[in-house]
Amino acid sequence: MKTTALHPIHVAQGAKMVDFAGYHMPMVYSSVKEEHLWVRKEVGLFDVSHMGLFKISGEQAGQSLQEIFSNDVNKLSIGKAQYTLLLSAKGGIVDDLLLYRITANEYLAVVNAANVTKDWGHIMANIKTEALWENLSDDWSILALQGPRSQEVMHHILNESTSSLTSLNDCCPVTFSNGATGFVARTGYTGEVGYEIIVPHEASNGLWEILEQGKHNLKLIGLGARDTLRTEMGFCLHGQDIDETKSPKEAGLMWAVHAQGDFLGKAALDKHTAGKKRLGFVLDSNRIARPGQAILHPNSLEAIGVITSGCPSFSTEKSIAIGYVNADLVKSIDDVLIDIRGKYIAAERSKMPFYKLSAQHA
Repeated sequence: MKTTALHPIHVAQGAKMVDFAGYHMPMVYSSVKEEHLWVRKEVGLFDVSHMGLFKISGEQAGQSLQEIFSNDVNKLSIGKAQYTLLLSAKGGIVDDLLLYRITANEYLAVVNAANVTKDWGHIMANIKTEALWENLSDDWSILALQGPRSQEVMHHILNESTSSLTSLNDCCPVTFSNGATGFVARTGYTGEVGYEIIVPHEASNGLWEILEQGKHNLKLIGLGARDTLRTEMGFCLHGQDIDETKSPKEAGLMWAVHAQGDFLGKAALDKHTAGKKRLGFVLDSNRIARPGQAILHPNSLEAIGVITSGCPSFSTEKSIAIGYVNADLVKSIDDVLIDIRGKYIAAERSKMPFYKLSAQHA
């Protein structure tokens, strides 16, 4: 099993460690609720170094990316990040990812941990325009600094101004106060103000030492709270909410698709009719809906969909869930039942995100 560079620190901090995507990763340090609320109110650090990192460069890098990923790369300015999708030839979602444009001809792509090998093989098999693609996943660490106080912490650890990182999706090369170099982006998967830090493995422990010595009351946060935080925002988790059996039309991700583009899977996607739609639900109970549980019609009790994510929303003190419902029922149904271990629990449709951030967080 693989470990991240910060693995000894996670163990020393008493984290409950689990196998996740082939890595020994921290699931929780204190409690998921405590860590979740800490990120909403203060600042936390996530080790997401199990994620994959690809570098794409060369004069034709932009064109090569435009032919592979779903979003419009031509709209991606230098110093900005873009959410995009990698599709199969049939239009299913192979992965969702963030693409960063570092310079005119240099990009970084951060892909999901469980999909690194699959994504790389899929991309290599479908490249048309030549560019230099490099898989840097085994050499770099990725840390996510998230929460309302993340800006003050970032200001402390950088050896330069944060003026290039003031807006959502800003990204740039940086030098940290200990002399290490890397990249920082104003991105994250919690909905809070936050940053994702990309550094060589050998620099990550030194970066943690700076953070720990800064007396910012910073806490390490496990994957459990990362999941509840992203669910509150209605963000998709690949392998649960999206996969190759679901299209961007069904997942509500057409905003990440270049309508006039000519990319991998586009022809099939254009012909595809969505048979289901991803929706949010708030349960009339404190019970938790789990992936795979059936969504039922409230009158006929007929199965009309399936849950893909569910958890307690610690910020709203409600039980929330995400799932797919038959597309022909979406306009006519507001209330459903969820079959939780043989008990039918009432649930009401809800817009996502489930939790509304205050203006200072957005």
